[in-house]
Amino acid sequence: MRLSEILKPKNIKIPVVSTIKTEAIGELVNLLASTGDLPDPQKVLEAVLEREQTRTTGIGNGLAIPHGKAPGLSGLVMAIGKPAKPIEFKSIDGKP
Repeated sequence: MRLSEILKPKNIKIPVVSTIKTEAIGELVNLLASTGDLPDPQKVLEAVLEREQTRTTGIGNGLAIPHGKAPGLSGLVMAIGKPAKPIEFKSIDGKP
């Protein structure tokens, strides 16, 4: 599988307006829902936020990869966003 098969240009958001982690994640889930890639956005949001509570997805250098598993998806879907301002993700390097 190639990244170009998963990430569609319509699922890229620049800038992400939210400055709070949970809201930024919601913004990207809503983007996927608006493009028709999610059958149940609420379940996806819950899955991603639940995963985020177990351990941060902030991997350092200003990068976070929030993700989760949700029922009803036929495959992998992806959205990418760049926030207007850094968002605190409790990254392993301690930087937003």
